[in-house]
Amino acid sequence: MKKIENTKIQLIGELPEDYSKPSKEELDNFREYISHFNWVDAKTFENFSPHQYILNFPCWKLKADGKCPGEKPDNCIPCKQIREEFEKWALFIRKYGERCKMLKTTYTVLCVDDKHYWTMGDPMNTTWVLNLAFINEPRRVPKLEWLDRITMPPLDT
Repeated sequence: MKKIENTKIQLIGELPEDYSKPSKEELDNFREYISHFNWVDAKTFENFSPHQYILNFPCWKLKADGKCPGEKPDNCIPCKQIREEFEKWALFIRKYGERCKMLKTTYTVLCVDDKHYWTMGDPMNTTWVLNLAFINEPRRVPKLEWLDRITMPPLDT
């Protein structure tokens, strides 16, 4: 049983044996991907549920907002490659994460090392945010309810 002491976020219990887990190589590739970003401190819930985020917009949104970095069609290729990579890892979180309820909302959260990662659960074409929070963040107020974990009642002694 895994329990993180001195924190309001506790991962109590274990995932079922048949719960899908990423390979070591996939986790290493995910770590490599997320290490390249300058994560932004979120202003929403900063005193209540501190977390960080990165943004990634699809080409159609960048063009609609007048923020497309390229003036020629060729310049969309790097933009599309960056977006494909973002979507790959957002789907990775959704595939290997576990359901976690915070307040009234359920998210799919992937715990890696001392952090957990999640998207807002929107369809992929409108998924623009990837969030991270430290698992043992002492300022977090709302309790997280891990819906996929198996907990055992205490043994009678």
